[in-house]
Amino acid sequence: MRFKPGFDGVVAWGLLGLLLAVPLVLPAPLTALHATGLMCARPFRVAGASVRVIDGDTLTARLRIWLGTDQEETIRLLGVDTPELRGLDRERAVAATAFTKACVESAVQIIVSVCSRDSFGRLLAVVERDGDSVNLADALIRAGHGVKR
Repeated sequence: MRFKPGFDGVVAWGLLGLLLAVPLVLPAPLTALHATGLMCARPFRVAGASVRVIDGDTLTARLRIWLGTDQEETIRLLGVDTPELRGLDRERAVAATAFTKACVESAVQIIVSVCSRDSFGRLLAVVERDGDSVNLADALIRAGHGVKR
């Protein structure tokens, strides 16, 4: 079978474009391993800014998902469980929320290593402060505000 003239050039340019685009689409080759002992098989990292802390282990962030494109997502911290604000241990829940808020507000941006989504549609992710790489879940556990999950 013979192709139309010029078709080979289109295919070559298409393949070149695909090869150039693949590094932008594939997840970064990193391992999200932290003190909780959990590891994401193929996480991808995105930068973002915290918008609101919901409770000690859940926050909303504006994530940079593409050049010039931000998306607001609810993130559940992977590997830690903190008391619920509407639960019986409200005093500890308020302390955990304040700790999380202090950690993310002091960061210029956060780095989110996304692993998956939970049954509520939240991103399950490892969250770190950019610059000092403080893992938020590990910090909550070390400070006594959360337990390993």
